[in-house]
Amino acid sequence: MRYVMPNPILIGRTYYLRVRVPNDVAEFARGTMIAVLVGDKFVTVKVGDVVKVSLKSPDADEAKQRFTQVLAAVDAHWGGALRCGPARL
Repeated sequence: MRYVMPNPILIGRTYYLRVRVPNDVAEFARGTMIAVLVGDKFVTVKVGDVVKVSLKSPDADEAKQRFTQVLAAVDAHWGGALRCGPARL
């Protein structure tokens, strides 16, 4: 099986992050909300089968930088909250 690294996607004149939800958390992730920092503003997105976030930039270099930050926040959502489950207090 070939794994393709996610990259910013140009839709119209704006770049987007678009990643599929991992199979092991898909059941729990669907319908949850993720707050991510895009540029200097927080954006809240709802998780479906994929997560799609506008990077709010037509510039490829800026989009790559924002993409890295947004993808890290999305990965943290999968790894922290969903894979580990609730924590005991």
